[in-house]
Amino acid sequence: MGATKINEWLQVIGMFGVIGSLIFVGLQMKQTQAIASSSIYQARAAMAMDLQVGSMTGSEYLSGTVKIESGQVDLLTPVERIAQYHYFYASMKSFDNVHSQYENGFIPEDHWNALSSELQCMLEYPHFRGFLGQYTYRPSFQSVIDKVIERSIDKPTGCTDNQMIAN
Repeated sequence: MGATKINEWLQVIGMFGVIGSLIFVGLQMKQTQAIASSSIYQARAAMAMDLQVGSMTGSEYLSGTVKIESGQVDLLTPVERIAQYHYFYASMKSFDNVHSQYENGFIPEDHWNALSSELQCMLEYPHFRGFLGQYTYRPSFQSVIDKVIERSIDKPTGCTDNQMIAN
């Protein structure tokens, strides 16, 4: 093999090396973008939840929870209903955030499945399902909500039967 042939082969190998490097850099950039996007989404969700959590520490939230757990939703005062709404909103933001993290591969499937069960339990309460129309969610999370509602109506887990407060 002559020097020209060796030179041509080295150039071909070099080109494959450059192409491989570019593919690797592209994959790194995609991963960095997913991490940044996920971090921004998490920060937004945390900010929204922080604003809502304040209403959950008051006596209105606690007394409203007692009424819901006792099956006395119709006795909720307007202030208790608002406190429950803020709790629901913060919870849904948290679920949406975790789902976004799961979609981006930052949370394992078993963790998401456990939280999905908690979401189903929450949405088995008709009172909380009534709040769903107040906000729009990311399309992929809305699809999860729709499936969870369908499951919670067709095959309820019974978690609302195991209320912490005896009737």
